[in-house]
Amino acid sequence: MSTTPFIVLCFSKEYQYFFKHQELEVTYPLQRKASIKDIIEALGVPHTEIGSLYRGTQKLNFSYIPEAFDKINIFYHTLPLDFSQKTKLRPKLEKELSFICDVNVGKLAVLLRMLGFDTLFAARLRDEQIAHLASLEQRVVLTKDIGLLKRKQIHFGYLLRSSNPDEQLQEIKRVFGLKPRSFFQRCLLCNTPLKPVAKKDVLPLLEPRTKKYFQEFHFCPQCKKVYWPGSHFEKMKKRLQLNGFKI
Repeated sequence: MSTTPFIVLCFSKEYQYFFKHQELEVTYPLQRKASIKDIIEALGVPHTEIGSLYRGTQKLNFSYIPEAFDKINIFYHTLPLDFSQKTKLRPKLEKELSFICDVNVGKLAVLLRMLGFDTLFAARLRDEQIAHLASLEQRVVLTKDIGLLKRKQIHFGYLLRSSNPDEQLQEIKRVFGLKPRSFFQRCLLCNTPLKPVAKKDVLPLLEPRTKKYFQEFHFCPQCKKVYWPGSHFEKMKKRLQLNGFKI
C-alpha cells in the first residue's frame, strides 16, 4: 500500500494567533510541488510573519521546495523587529523605518504621523498599488488583511491583531520598538512634513479666536492646512502618552 508523502511543519508558540485552538505541529500532504512560502501561506500565515525557517540545522529561504518527510521549524521574529540586516528571508532595509497602511487601518496612520513617522495612507489605493509602493519605497505594510501580506512584492510587513487604533499603536510600539521622532511635525491629512510659518502669512486662514490667542503656526505645503498648538494639540499629546510614548 502506497503512502502519500508528507512534511511536518512545527510553528513556534507565537503563531497560535493564526491557528486558534489547533495544534502548532502540522502534517501537510505533499500533493504538488510547491515552495515552503506557498505551503505556509496555504495554512494562513503570511510570509511577512516568518522570522526564520530551519530543516534540521539548515537555514532555508522561501523558495525551498520541501522533500517528502521533511520536518521544518518555523520561528517568529526576534522582537523588536530589526530589518537593518539582510537575512535568508528578506533584503536589508536601506532607509529609515517608514510605513504604508491599507484602508482597514487608516486611523493608525494618523497616530503614526502624529509621532513623526513617514506613513502613507490613501483609502483609494488598491492592494496591488500598496504592494508596488511598499517594494519601490521600502515601506513596512501595516494591515489586517492576510491576503495583502501574501503578495511576494512585499518584503516588510506586519499583520495587526487588534481592530482598535490605540491598541494597534501599542502593538506597533512593541513589535518595532518605536520611539517618537518629531511630534506634530507631519501633516495628519497627507503625511507631508510641516514647515514653520509666520502668523502674518496665514492670518487670512485663521478663525478669530485662533488669531487672538496663538502665535506659533505650522503649514502643510501640500494640502495647505494650518496647524497650531491649541487644545487639540494637548489632546493628541495626552492620547500618545496614554499609549506609552514619552512626549
